[in-house]
Amino acid sequence: MDFELKKTEENGQERYLLLNKAGSMYQLSAVLYQVLLQHKSGKSAGDIAAAMNVLHNTTSFTPAFVENTLNQVLTSVHTEPVATPTEQHYVHLRVPLIKEGRLHGLYRVLAALFQPQLFTFLFCFSVAATFLFLYNQHLLSPAALWKHSVTQLSPGAMLVVYPLFMFIILLHEVGHASAAFSFGIRPREIGMCLYFIFPVLYANVSDVWQLSAGKRNVVNIGGIYFQLLVNVILISCFYTNISQPLLCTLIISNTISMVISLIPFFRYDGYWLFSDYFNIPNLRTKSAALGAGLLLGGIGKWRQLKGSLPLALHFYTLAGIVFWLFVYAEVASLIVNNCRTLFAHVQQRGFAYVTVTLPGVLAACVTVVSIWVLIKHAVQLYKLCSNEQKTIPGRKEAYSSWHLA
Repeated sequence: MDFELKKTEENGQERYLLLNKAGSMYQLSAVLYQVLLQHKSGKSAGDIAAAMNVLHNTTSFTPAFVENTLNQVLTSVHTEPVATPTEQHYVHLRVPLIKEGRLHGLYRVLAALFQPQLFTFLFCFSVAATFLFLYNQHLLSPAALWKHSVTQLSPGAMLVVYPLFMFIILLHEVGHASAAFSFGIRPREIGMCLYFIFPVLYANVSDVWQLSAGKRNVVNIGGIYFQLLVNVILISCFYTNISQPLLCTLIISNTISMVISLIPFFRYDGYWLFSDYFNIPNLRTKSAALGAGLLLGGIGKWRQLKGSLPLALHFYTLAGIVFWLFVYAEVASLIVNNCRTLFAHVQQRGFAYVTVTLPGVLAACVTVVSIWVLIKHAVQLYKLCSNEQKTIPGRKEAYSSWHLA
């Protein structure tokens, strides 16, 4: 049998997991776990059906039902997962940068930072230090952040800031891996991929689904924890009067990066924190299906579903709709303003302006990317709403409610 079954405990309840040979993790119902456990021991469909009928004091399990269930499950588990309409095309071109096992010695050392008392103290201290720095430097407004992070740096200094910032982001991924290692999970590779069209780093810690929700959330926050520790170091250097404009820009960039990571509507740390804290696997897929159901069915569909779904899922879905409407409005405004600026300069200076000057190139690129993102999201929404096979969360699946981690 090329799969492994695991049983763990979470919040006083047992969780049943299946790990296939590709390293993908699925969450199983208790009944499906019992069926697979007996199948793995070599029992026939008839023997499994008889045992399940005795175990659950019923006669509903038949050899045909058990065999059909096993065929469906094992076919799905042994087949490469196919992205749903809400998941496909988000991640492209995964390129491993640090192979599995290369940094285990470093992870072993850094795992000490995740001892409960030390972790709690350093995390709270780092948050306080970052807030006090921004407050004392009058950097709590967007205008002040822009002024200090951009206008006070030369182009040469910006060339120094960007590699340093990317190194901090690499430390963010090391934080996730070190947190996983501290709980006995072997991190896999650290690499680079494209999220939409943006290059991002990632740490493959898929096996954390074996952990309890509390431990998974420590892993989820581990990257931001390391970024906060970096902020403490940068703030200490800042007050020694060494390259203050450069350090200030790094602190601001690092802090903004952490805030963005905590937004749960992107597939960054905030998404996994929300998903694990409220125990909603496949949060994005379920939220998209619920949103499509509400869009097509209106208030009647919401009344039909509200009793069978977690309140947190309703909140996430409605908040996500508000968030994305705000983003779309801002993007549309940006497109209009950039187009006006471009057309005005083209009329004054000719088409050479767009290709010769850096502001022109940046404005054109931002406009094109913004239009592309709006079109892409509109197409995905149309596909989701027109998909007759979509599943509203809360409906019972044929054989289990398991998910790919």
